Amino acid sequence: IEADVNAAGYRLLQSRQTTGAVTVMRVNTALFPQSANVYDSLGEALERSGRRDDAIAAFRRALELNPNQFSARDGLRRLGVSP
Repeated sequence: IEADVNAAGYRLLQSRQTTGAVTVMRVNTALFPQSANVYDSLGEALERSGRRDDAIAAFRRALELNPNQFSARDGLRRLGVSP
């Protein structure tokens, strides 16, 4: 179900429905709070919606859960923050 919810969030993101995407990704973090991947996905949705500080927090949480979550590192770099 984690992957299915994530995929639904990305479909919304691809349709430029960032508010919906953020909502779906947040639900996924509530359902799977120990998954680095869902926090990374939330970070991406927050970044695209212009919520920089929230995106940084989500990417950092992803790295706390999995220090090898390279996409979260890339997200932080895009936002001008060192991982």
